[in-house]
Amino acid sequence: MLIGGLNETQKKGTLTVYAFSQNKTSNLLEFRQELESKHSDLVTCLIQLNRNYLATSSFDKKIMIWFNDTTISKHEDIPSYKHVETLNEHLDIVLTLCNLTPILKGNNHERKELRMASSSTDKKIIIWSALFSDQKLGNFEAKQILNGHSDVAYSLLFFEEKQVFVSGSVDENIIFWSYNSQNEQYFQIQTLQTNSGVWSLTELSKNLEFASGHENGSIKIWSYKQEEFYLRQSLDNQHSDTIHCLLHLDNGDLISASPNDTNKINIYYFNLFENEFILKQSLNKINFPITSLVKLTDGLFASSNFEDMSIKIWTPISVN
Repeated sequence: MLIGGLNETQKKGTLTVYAFSQNKTSNLLEFRQELESKHSDLVTCLIQLNRNYLATSSFDKKIMIWFNDTTISKHEDIPSYKHVETLNEHLDIVLTLCNLTPILKGNNHERKELRMASSSTDKKIIIWSALFSDQKLGNFEAKQILNGHSDVAYSLLFFEEKQVFVSGSVDENIIFWSYNSQNEQYFQIQTLQTNSGVWSLTELSKNLEFASGHENGSIKIWSYKQEEFYLRQSLDNQHSDTIHCLLHLDNGDLISASPNDTNKINIYYFNLFENEFILKQSLNKINFPITSLVKLTDGLFASSNFEDMSIKIWTPISVN
């Protein structure tokens, strides 16, 4: 498991990446590796492409690829990531990354390609691909630029089993893209118009259900039926400012956070009888702005922020 945290000693605000593993005896997280960032400015996103490859994006307009070189690690379960490639296609801040790598089907256990998408304040969404040759990964190439949005896309989401890619933008639109394996291109299949800029997306189920967080503090729940996406529920006025973070936990809870809304975290549970999400708890005595949420295991989640440069682990409590 990987979590990013700001390193206070780095004057340019670059990110130090921490790799954690779970202690099998205590079930607690243990520190494994500190990875010095090669970026010259703040890191905006970190994703895992597969077991051995990571990607990071930054304010410095670059995307960097990292390889877990097991030959230099003394212990098999301790990662040793090293920088192997830099991608320079974007002209401005790279905001977010999304792993688009297709799933392996049948008895095919050999991965042939790694694929990802990146979004930037240059208003471009770029599709990247790198092919394996003799189990060695080649360089990433920009295969396609998606131009469906008229403004910046702050959030990207991928439904792996359905091979559907979703982008949400401050132009108030959510666009759905499908992959054509014949020409190896993504094409637009539907656009949803919302009433507020889209800043965050999170998957709710494998059946193309997801939630979107908006600039006006609302949360919208979307479902898929008869080959179309539709609005199932709208949770209005949940935060007083933009919802930067949405997270769906394995226990079914949905978590939202807005860094400018008195640093509040909302937790919603899914009511099966009403078929909707209902607010369960507000954590509003937090003295730092939440900038990211990461799902861990067994109902735990982690939050990070830019002010006190900490990572906090949250655990659920039993309520009678």
